[in-house]
Amino acid sequence: MVDTHFCVMGSDGLFMALDKPVIVNMIRDSQKKGICGIDICNDILDKAKIVFDRHHASRLEDDDISLGILFFNQ
Repeated sequence: MVDTHFCVMGSDGLFMALDKPVIVNMIRDSQKKGICGIDICNDILDKAKIVFDRHHASRLEDDDISLGILFFNQ
């Protein structure tokens, strides 16, 4: 049985900017520091926007970057 601590739901823009292991590690590191869920989401979204803008600047339109994290057993 896997002990699941959280579930990440995000748009394709989020996953175009950040790899899944990066997101998971950011969440785990933030939880260890006692950072609340909304601040974790905001930190990840800020990083994703920076990376997306840097790597996809030539696109004529923006992609949405959305994130939701469900925390279990908190």
